[in-house]
Amino acid sequence: MPIVLKGDQGVNGHSAELVRVRLRRAIQQTSDLLTLSTNEEFSATVTVDNTSLRISLPANIASTTFHYTESDMYTGTEGLRTLIADIMIATASLFIRIGETRAAVELTEQFKSDSTVIRMPGAALQFADNFIPSGYLSEAFDLIREMIDARSEELREVAQLVMMSLFMHRGPGELSGADYEEMVARLERRASIELEEGRADAAGRTLYSLGEKYRGSGDWEKALSFFDAALTHDPTYSNRGYFWRARGSVHYELKDYDAAANDYREAVRCRDATESAFLLSDVLLRAGRYSEALSVPVRSGATDFYALGERINRRVLATIIEVTGLSEQERNPLGAGHIAEIHGAATSEEIVAALRETDALDPRLWFLLGESENEMEDAQRSEIWLVAADLERDNPHLWAIAASMSILFASENMANDVCDSGLKWCDDEFLNLIEEVRQLFPDDASSAISTKVYERADRDHPRPTRTVRMVHEDGTYAAFEFSR
Repeated sequence: MPIVLKGDQGVNGHSAELVRVRLRRAIQQTSDLLTLSTNEEFSATVTVDNTSLRISLPANIASTTFHYTESDMYTGTEGLRTLIADIMIATASLFIRIGETRAAVELTEQFKSDSTVIRMPGAALQFADNFIPSGYLSEAFDLIREMIDARSEELREVAQLVMMSLFMHRGPGELSGADYEEMVARLERRASIELEEGRADAAGRTLYSLGEKYRGSGDWEKALSFFDAALTHDPTYSNRGYFWRARGSVHYELKDYDAAANDYREAVRCRDATESAFLLSDVLLRAGRYSEALSVPVRSGATDFYALGERINRRVLATIIEVTGLSEQERNPLGAGHIAEIHGAATSEEIVAALRETDALDPRLWFLLGESENEMEDAQRSEIWLVAADLERDNPHLWAIAASMSILFASENMANDVCDSGLKWCDDEFLNLIEEVRQLFPDDASSAISTKVYERADRDHPRPTRTVRMVHEDGTYAAFEFSR
C-alpha cells in the first residue's frame, strides 16, 4: 500500500522533512507491505496535527482517525518514535477496515511496543475483534496483556472483554497453554484484590469471566462454581439473560436437566438471550417432561438460527406425546441386548410399549418403529423418522431418511425444516447420504428429493453467533459478537 504524508507543517517541533525521513525508514522495515509515495490520488493519505491522526484511502473508501488528549505527546526523540509507530498502527487499522487482517497483524506486531494508539480502549477492541475470528489469538492477547491490571477501569474492562472472547473462541487458531494459564492466574488474583477492596460487583464480573473460561474448556464443575460465585457477589446477574443461559448450559452438560431448565426459564424471563426458548424446550424434553416442553412458546415470526430448532422441537414433542401417550417420564434407557431382542421380533405395538415403559427418547426404538411394517400413513411415518433423526442429531443417515420422507409425504414447511436441520447438523455428510437414500425410491420421487434438498442447500441459512456481553456500572451492555 502506498502512503503519502500530507502537508508541510511540522508536528510537535518535528519538521515535515524529518517525519518523512523517519516514516520512510519505518516503511522500509515492512517487507514491501508499504511504500512511501507522493501521489495522493492513488495512495493512503496520512494527516497529523496536535489533536488527531488520520489515514484515509482515495475517494474516502475507508479511513481511520485517532484523537488524543495530550497535544504534546509527540515531542522529543521518543515522541517522534511514538508518532511513527502510531502512523503504522493507524495504517494497520485501515487494513482491518478493508479486510486485510494478516497485513494488520504484521504491522501491529512490528510497531505496537512504541505506539500509544494501540493502548486506546477503542483501538484495542477493534484490533482484537478482528484478530480473534481470524485465528490470531496470541496476537490478540498480547494487545491487552498490560491492560489486565491497569489502573484505568476502562482498560481493565477492555481486557476482560477480549479475554472472555478468547476463552469462548471456537474458530481457527489456538492460544498457548501458557497464555491461558497466565490469563486465569491474573484474573483470579484480580478477583481476590477486588473482594479485599470491597468492590463486590467488579469481583462478580471477574468471577463470571473465569466461569466462561472453564465453560469454554469443558471443565463444568469449575465453571459452575465461578458462575455461582459471580451471582453471590453481584446479584444483578439475576437480571441478565446471558448469565442464566451460560449457567444453564453447564447444568445441561452435567446432566442436571431440572437445574438447567430452571436457568433457561430465568433466561427467557430476562428476554435478552434469543436462544433461551429453544434451549428450555430441549432440556425439558431431555428431562422427560414432554408436555411441559411442548408448552414453551415458540417465538412468532422468528427467523434466526434457533427458530428452526424451536419448530422442530415442537414437531418432535407432538409426535412423542401422540405415539406414546406420555406427558412425562422417568427415563430408563434399554441396554444393547434388549434392543437386539426387540429388533429381532417385535411388532410396532411392542416397540411403542418399549418407548412408553423405558425411554421415549431412544432413537434406536424410533428407528425400528420407522422400519416396522405396520399399517400407518406415510405422513405419520415421516414424523417418526424426524423424531429418530432429531434424537441423534449427528447421524446423517437418519436425517437423509427423514428428509426424503418429508419431501415426499409431508407438508412443504415440514420438508423445508427437515432439510435445513439435516444441513445444520450434518452438512456435507447429509448431502452425501441423500445421494444414497434417494436411490431407494422410484425415479420421479428420487428427482423430487434431489431437487428439494439442493434447493435448500443453495440458500443462505442463519448462523449462530457467540456473544460476550458485559454490563457497565451504569447498567448498559457492551457486546462482543462473532460467528461460531
